[in-house]
Parts: sequence; structure tokens; C-alpha cells
Amino acid sequence: MKNILFILSLLLFSQLSAQESLSVTQWQEDLRFIQNTIHEDYSFLFVKTTKEDFDTEVETLYNDIPNLMD
Repeated sequence: MKNILFILSLLLFSQLSAQESLSVTQWQEDLRFIQNTIHEDYSFLFVKTTKEDFDTEVETLYNDIPNLMD
């Protein structure tokens, strides 16, 4: 019984440690989602940073994503 539990826990932990690697397109889609969510649901965050400045920085990051990939 202990051996079975040990093997099952090893399988579980090996699955938890595996990370799916995201493509450039997936990273860019995620960034757009975050950008839109912030504009729609968290517009109160634009107190010290303007929407325009935020969007400019997001665009810079969006365009840099292909160069940031390993």
C-alpha cells in the first residue's frame, strides 16, 4: 500500500512541475486580455498613469514579446 501511494504521489508531483510553454501569439493574446480587462473593469487604476501612457507601454511590451522568448 505504501508503495502504491509513493508511486501515485510521484506521478502527481511530476505532473505539477511540468509547465506548458506558451507561444508568442499566446503571450500576446494574454497581454491584450489583461489590457482590455484593466480598461473595462479596473479603470480606477488610471489615477497616476494615464490610459494613453499605459497603452503605449503595453504596445511596447506587445512588440517586444517575440524578442523576449527563449
